[in-house]
Amino acid sequence: MTYQFIAPNLIVVLTEDITERKKYEQEIKKSKELLQTIVNNAAIGFALHDFEGNVLMVNDAALKMMGYKREEFLNLKISDIALEITPMDHKKNYWDTLSFGESFQVTGMHRRKDGSLFPAETTLIKLKFKNKPVIAAFARDLTELRESIQESKASKEIYRLISKSVNDLISINDSEGRFLYCNEAYKRILGYKPEELLGTSAFDLSHPDDLNKILSDFRNSLQQGFVKNEIRMKHKDGFYRWIEYNAREIFDEDNNITKIIGISRGSTSRKEAELNLKNSEKMYYEAYNRAEFYKDLFAHDMNNILQIILSSNELALILLNSAQEYDKIANVLSNVIKQVIRGKGLISNIRKLSQLEENIFTIQVMEIFTVLNKVRNLVKDRYNNEKISIKIRSPHQKCRVCANELLKDVFEIILTNAIIHNNKPKTEVLIKIARELKDGLSYCRIEFIDNAIGVSDNMKKIIFKRSFESAQKTSGMGLGLSLVKKIIESYEGDIWVEDRIKGSPTEGSNFILLIPEKH
Repeated sequence: MTYQFIAPNLIVVLTEDITERKKYEQEIKKSKELLQTIVNNAAIGFALHDFEGNVLMVNDAALKMMGYKREEFLNLKISDIALEITPMDHKKNYWDTLSFGESFQVTGMHRRKDGSLFPAETTLIKLKFKNKPVIAAFARDLTELRESIQESKASKEIYRLISKSVNDLISINDSEGRFLYCNEAYKRILGYKPEELLGTSAFDLSHPDDLNKILSDFRNSLQQGFVKNEIRMKHKDGFYRWIEYNAREIFDEDNNITKIIGISRGSTSRKEAELNLKNSEKMYYEAYNRAEFYKDLFAHDMNNILQIILSSNELALILLNSAQEYDKIANVLSNVIKQVIRGKGLISNIRKLSQLEENIFTIQVMEIFTVLNKVRNLVKDRYNNEKISIKIRSPHQKCRVCANELLKDVFEIILTNAIIHNNKPKTEVLIKIARELKDGLSYCRIEFIDNAIGVSDNMKKIIFKRSFESAQKTSGMGLGLSLVKKIIESYEGDIWVEDRIKGSPTEGSNFILLIPEKH
């Protein structure tokens, strides 16, 4: 109420209804008192301090926990009791970066009035108090929690292992494999923060191919008491890392699994070293076998070629003594030339076989008819024989396939074999070209049907197998056809041989090729 005097004798009285404001002030006062009561009676320790570490407020739980009287506590610096909050100037710089209402959690040692230390988990919140920034600290004594953990035999083992193996993956899982706890090593090794894994299944991180092995390990662990193996676990970035894991199951009184304690370590580097060693051993073994194969090849095939040349030379010398034997001498010299060509082809095939093993050739699009016509003309010119017939029959004019320059060698080897392994008056080869669907894919089917000596049923099984991987030895066309098979397989195609006339292997052969078509 306000009074105002107006001369000579008037008084003006101004009144304002402040009922609502008084109610609001009373409510604020009650709220503060209620908040103070809650804070003072809270089971968790509470203290309010400014950025210099001066304690502004403390509750009864904190006094009991620390062993101080209220007046004593209010005269302390927060760094006198919370050992991790030092130095204060460093913490002040950090707190300045926080927003009001933002919080963070620390775990560290606290000092009581009697000098004893105890572990505490403290949540710190930046607030505004009397228009100044302050820190509200809620502290929980972890002594009883740690003591209760140590009461359990399994938990004692976990505690010991955590203290000893902080660089290893340490986890506690329930009986279904769900994470109940995992340490920070999961972040360093697999990229996951511990909180990202809690509640998820360890089986979800395992490589699908390792699941059966893991389940089998745990079934057997009832007899062994533990599990130890190497598995692949998925990194957060999507790739897999080799992990060497040790796990032990914890059982209740009824022999039911309650928890699984796991301690693992990354073994990718060691596993990769083992795999590299195995690969090196394999490569050495293959290189040794390849060298032995080539040595055997030269000792066998090249020796035959040189022996024929030597015999032909001796025969030519004998025939030179007779002036009437010039035609025979010409045939002998022709045979020498053929053997030289054969030796040259042998060396070429060996070189290409080696290059195929090293994946030197690249796949490209090639047109079958173009390559085949060039090879047909080349072969006929080489043998210069009118008694050679090579015909091509097809309902198509073009057929493009995924191949490379070695396709020419494939056709040349097959046609050459049909000529040199032929005892008929006239060599006849019919080449059929058609399209074929197989397993949903389109192929170019090429058949080389000849009237040569044919291939026996036993030879059909091994004729394509001459290589350093096989102890089988085939003569004559063996190396060439093993090269043909490797070339066709490098195209993801197929090759096999059938009788020209079914059931009559001596009446000629039908070499059938399937090469993926390129549309």
